[in-house]
Amino acid sequence: MVAGIEFYASHDDVDAFLDHVGEGRTSTIWPWPVVQSEPVSLTREEACAERAVMVLSGAFGPPVVLHRDDPAVQDGSLTAVLAAITFERVAPEPGLGIVDPDRSPVLLWQPGQVHDRALRPHSIGSQARAMQAVAPAYEQWVRRVTSWIRRHGTKVWGLEQQAVRPDLDIRLGTVSAVYALPGALRLLEAGATGLDTSA
Repeated sequence: MVAGIEFYASHDDVDAFLDHVGEGRTSTIWPWPVVQSEPVSLTREEACAERAVMVLSGAFGPPVVLHRDDPAVQDGSLTAVLAAITFERVAPEPGLGIVDPDRSPVLLWQPGQVHDRALRPHSIGSQARAMQAVAPAYEQWVRRVTSWIRRHGTKVWGLEQQAVRPDLDIRLGTVSAVYALPGALRLLEAGATGLDTSA
């Protein structure tokens, strides 16, 4: 994630967050990274079952799509190399493309999980190396989304690690700040374990 935030969230927290970003009204959720010829909008439940999805705001239009034969995939740039790796990994059907993360005004959301008294963190943000180059308003949107999580969440992990919330059972392998939205915080305070994405 080039510019994003990690956070723990209960199911109610996810609903509140998606309400904030306007899902179902001004924004939609699509599969990531393959873009279907007829784009498919996912439900909240479907999105939460995926490893990664993209959130699109109606204010910015659709993602920019790369196809195998596009010059941008053949020019030897970093974008081309990363696109080639992605094409190899996801193997889209002929005619389908993948999201160009540097030109697409989308949020990459990697949903977390809540089960068996354990939480795994969500992450959301932009993959664009220069958000301003995508669109100034897009950069502002990304910042508003991540700021909402900071304002409504509680920092439970960070550079200070155990000094942040030593009363909680958080098991992360990162020093980056991680927040817990209110429902998730209640679960953690009741004894749930905060795990890493790969734990």
